[in-house]
Amino acid sequence: MDFRSWLINEEQQEIEQQLAQWQPMILRYAKKFAGDSHEADDIAQNASISIFKAMQKGVIPQYPTSWIYQIVQNHARDLFRRLNKRSGALPDDLTSSDPGDQLDAAERQGRVRSALGDLTGQHQDILHGRYYEDEPEETSASRLGIPKGTVKSRVNAAKKALMKALRSRGVDSA
Repeated sequence: MDFRSWLINEEQQEIEQQLAQWQPMILRYAKKFAGDSHEADDIAQNASISIFKAMQKGVIPQYPTSWIYQIVQNHARDLFRRLNKRSGALPDDLTSSDPGDQLDAAERQGRVRSALGDLTGQHQDILHGRYYEDEPEETSASRLGIPKGTVKSRVNAAKKALMKALRSRGVDSA
């Protein structure tokens, strides 16, 4: 190994060590923004990647705590934008000024997120691609390496599993 490679490897290890020290703080911040542990993990993972890439480019924050908090907050916003991106028009109960209606809507959203967490990874992946990312069937098929007909079957199976999980939480399909 030449000197340049050795130096790059040493810098990489230092960044990884620093990131490992910050990891509990990153996850703690993510939990402040997230509705559940799955969302917190997603936020923390994406924020950690951004922090790692920034440090590889030589960013050395003067105030690391504030810098990390801002990155985590930005990734939390991104996640919630993606989750709400394809929801379309808001139901009346989400636009209501009645706090009781808003609380009911928030509880329903929490149940939906929880129900999605109960699905298999395959079901989560297919629903995320098709509905949150608005991915065409052809794109889903190509990404997953499966026929288009299989995409349709998996979407239907995932929707049925989601409805079952929602019913078990007291959320009706209407």
